[in-house]
Amino acid sequence: EEELSAIFAAVLGIELVGVHDNFFELGGHSLLVLRVIFSVREIFHIELPMRALFEAPTIAGLARHIETLQPGRGGLSVPAVMPVRREGRLPLSFGQQRLWFLGQLLPDAPSYNEPVTIRFRGAVNATALEAAIDEILRRHEAWRTTFQAIDGEPFQVIHPHTPLQLQTIDLRSLPPEVREKEYLALCTSEAHRPFSLVEGPLVRFLLLLIADDDARLFMTFHHVIADGLSIYSVFSVELAQLYRAYTTDQPSPLPELPIQYADFALWQRKWLRSEVIERQLAYWQKHLGPQPPRLQLPVDHAAPLEPAFRGARELLALPLGLTQRLRRLGHQEGATLFITLLAALKGLFHRYIEQQDVVVGIVAAGRQRPELAPLLGFFPNTLVLRTEMTGDPSFRVLLRRVRETTLQAFDNQDVPFERVVEALNPQRRPGEMPLFRAGFILDPLTPDLGNEWTITSTEVEISAAKFDLCLELVEVPQGVVGRISYRTELFEPATIQRMALHYVTLLTNAAEDPELPLSRLELLSLDERAQLARWGKPRAAFPTAQGVHELFAAQVARSPDAPALRLHPAGETLSYRELDERANRVAHALRARGVGPEVIVALGTQRSSLLIVGMLGILKAGGAFLALDPGYPRDRLAFMLADAGVELLLTDSTLKEQLPEPWGETLLLDDQDWQRACAKTA
Repeated sequence: EEELSAIFAAVLGIELVGVHDNFFELGGHSLLVLRVIFSVREIFHIELPMRALFEAPTIAGLARHIETLQPGRGGLSVPAVMPVRREGRLPLSFGQQRLWFLGQLLPDAPSYNEPVTIRFRGAVNATALEAAIDEILRRHEAWRTTFQAIDGEPFQVIHPHTPLQLQTIDLRSLPPEVREKEYLALCTSEAHRPFSLVEGPLVRFLLLLIADDDARLFMTFHHVIADGLSIYSVFSVELAQLYRAYTTDQPSPLPELPIQYADFALWQRKWLRSEVIERQLAYWQKHLGPQPPRLQLPVDHAAPLEPAFRGARELLALPLGLTQRLRRLGHQEGATLFITLLAALKGLFHRYIEQQDVVVGIVAAGRQRPELAPLLGFFPNTLVLRTEMTGDPSFRVLLRRVRETTLQAFDNQDVPFERVVEALNPQRRPGEMPLFRAGFILDPLTPDLGNEWTITSTEVEISAAKFDLCLELVEVPQGVVGRISYRTELFEPATIQRMALHYVTLLTNAAEDPELPLSRLELLSLDERAQLARWGKPRAAFPTAQGVHELFAAQVARSPDAPALRLHPAGETLSYRELDERANRVAHALRARGVGPEVIVALGTQRSSLLIVGMLGILKAGGAFLALDPGYPRDRLAFMLADAGVELLLTDSTLKEQLPEPWGETLLLDDQDWQRACAKTA
């Protein structure tokens, strides 16, 4: 217990920890759990699984668990990463290879450009800052690495260190009201500038002077050389330490690194051939099955055949009070804030689509060895979590289910995502990640850098998306902030705005009453409920004895020359008489082909006057119309035609080849020949 008390205190950064104090209530999270495991391994010579600390989060409980284990026994024994000779071609890590492959598909897309801003309050010593960044580049090979390929096989090329020249732009001469706009424009342009994985460098720095007491270091890096922990826990911390030393003419206080990222990549390739990894792979094959259920996201548009991965984001925030209530709720069930927020996202998806199996991808840190902690590089591993939603569970029950699934995933996190995909070989869809469509990320509380520095990654928006949808959150002293990143090819901004609002509302109500079934947790805000109430009030008595086409005919009789249809912008205008005549010609043609009551006619046209003419014509003929969205996949449209037993299709010449042929006949609404014939009989 004394040893564990010292470990807890050192990891949590506090002086004294009681034997019955809860590790997570003191501020612990999954990344700090890893540090506890590292220390336990070093002191007690046992391998402690992550689950052990979740199930016994106090010193007393964990000590009892450790006493049951023999030295060398327990969890997975992970061999140490050792330095290797720089001989031959250095392989990429599995994660790097996936990003390299994606870079070959879309070389100019900024999907994996990551922007970060560090703000300095007060005067900045640009010389010391430049020297500090330069020393970091010297220390870390990963940020001096580019990627070549021979016969399709990529390998790392580590370049010698060359002195950095920090580019500086002074905006202080601009009017104060213009500086912020110019700053954002410069940073947005810089963030979207593509990287060359072959030529490098893969990180860029820009110092912008906004005012005498406001300077900002804007950096953009390619994800293949760094992850979130690299920036928040390594780069920013080293930068602060080096800057403080160099501003006082002191030498670097940082020790030399015993290993580099290339050592990790070689270690990973060797270790992942072991039997242990095969056992973990068997877990994923059982957990996910041969084909995990595809998450039916509430998209606004069908996915294009050739995705462009254009993206946008919607910001959201959880206030400190709500964050604290959610943290307490999680502690009651042995769950971290990460697990609680993930459970809410899964609950939201279930409420939207009522899917009984919800699959979401999360990111594990991937730094299973303590010697990896001080390195810059790309270490994360993607884990795919499948949660059963049957039985309309309460939020508390859902939290328990997600906790168990997450802990099982952490126990089997060493298998690279790429190996899991290879083993399952799931059905692929253009533009979709294999196995999952929606992602979830929660970065821990950013470290206190001192020097009145703040670090953020939300100031500049990258107009590209890695996933169909991803909720990315980060803990801050004020609570939790973040964004929903999404593909604009699939979602409208208003849809994601509502989703962000519904997520916060669901969390608020779940924290207040976690025993309520998911189906009874309120999603709608007060404004949305008020809007529904307004929509629900009857405003006028509409006639029910007549059809729309009959009401239209009455309007034609009342005002035949009034405008009935106007196409924007600056398009044609049809009077009621003209629209009625065109619809009548269609109706005569349909009746001649046997259309009447109980007959369904398919209607698929562009958004033009032909759409309205076709609708009225079908109704006047006595039939019903089946609307076809030309944006749907052709196979889907063919199924709709066959399922409805459609024998007649109304379309136009621009879509004739795009839409599938019905069993019977196709009429073109812009074909003048049959319209003239119908006009003679109309």
